[in-house]
Amino acid sequence: MNTRFYNAKILILADDHKFKITEGELWVKGNTICYIGDGTDTADVCKDGEVLVWDREIDACGNLLMPRIPWDNLIVHELESECMGTLFC
Repeated sequence: MNTRFYNAKILILADDHKFKITEGELWVKGNTICYIGDGTDTADVCKDGEVLVWDREIDACGNLLMPRIPWDNLIVHELESECMGTLFC
């Protein structure tokens, strides 16, 4: 299933390992985020004239999208041990 979210604010990881918010589109191809951008620079996603067909197109209405970040990829071991099993730290 291919899904295109547009008109969205998107939480992304910046180069300095902090988070920032960008505005634009987020594309999901199968189970993988394949594109985050303004919708104009898609050459890396659509190679050799490939055309993505969307199963769903969702207008985010300016709301914030936060891609799932697996805990095992974060360096939060000390905090994780203190917060394990709790909803809030």
